[in-house]
Amino acid sequence: MQVVRLSRDNPKRTFFNKIVEIILATRLENEYSKDEILSLYASHAPFGGNVVGIEAACWRYFGRQPDELSWAEAATLAVLPNNPSMINLSVNRKALQKKRDRLLTRLRDAGKIDSLSYDLAVSESVPTNPLRCHGLPRICSTAPCSKEKRGRGSCRRSMHRYSNGRSTFSKRIIKD
Repeated sequence: MQVVRLSRDNPKRTFFNKIVEIILATRLENEYSKDEILSLYASHAPFGGNVVGIEAACWRYFGRQPDELSWAEAATLAVLPNNPSMINLSVNRKALQKKRDRLLTRLRDAGKIDSLSYDLAVSESVPTNPLRCHGLPRICSTAPCSKEKRGRGSCRRSMHRYSNGRSTFSKRIIKD
């Protein structure tokens, strides 16, 4: 459902649009595997400010690739999409740390991480501020959009359109 909502450029929240989202989500689930849907969500989820996608969030907040994150950093990014404007690194750091620690506790209780990893992750502090954008990898410079089209938001749409070498999943669902 969230993947469909992210792909629709914020239409009005009406009962009719909710029905349309349900239909599109059902079609999405029939066409893609759970892993593909999770990948689509992770690459298009908002992470506060104008940071979109897990990889961009990793670079913006921690200066590393996703596979290099600690348990605490990964848990921090896992709770950010729930409410990216309310809980972020610059504002309400205590609330963010509390949510992160609650997730880490659930992971430890479920046996996903051991006690040592849990203790190390909980002792890690939440970063104080996002990193500045200069020095981060230039994602838009590699996107297949022309210089004329590089207005506000056009690069994100272009990356969305060409992610994983496929056409835009939302257009495919709506067209079919």
